[in-house]
Amino acid sequence: MTENANTAAEQASIDELIELIEQRAATYGLLSRLFRVEVEQELLDELHGMRFPASTGNADVDEGYLRLAKYLSNTWENSLTDLAVDYTRVFIGHGVDAYSAAYPFESVYTSEKRLLMQDARDEVLAIYRSAGLD
Repeated sequence: MTENANTAAEQASIDELIELIEQRAATYGLLSRLFRVEVEQELLDELHGMRFPASTGNADVDEGYLRLAKYLSNTWENSLTDLAVDYTRVFIGHGVDAYSAAYPFESVYTSEKRLLMQDARDEVLAIYRSAGLD
């Protein structure tokens, strides 16, 4: 290969990697948004307009996209209310019982009284600080 061909092939690989990273960033951005606060109409409309790939090469990802597309094709007038109820039950834990929520805080699970800011948090903070992170 000539130097120009090598450079072109390297640039193509870099471009593919950039596209993959951007796609992952968008996916992580969507997931973090869904975990942070309940879905509002604007986001639901945006999700309706999205096209999900049929084949990514990863069966689990493909199934996830299929489930998203299937759910979005069956939304109805009360979907926002239903999504808000689901969000509250999963992330806030209000309603069913105090132990069914999926709290994103380890100390809730490792603390006997299911409290925030307990030993697990202190241990992680110490590890971060020992590595020079604030």
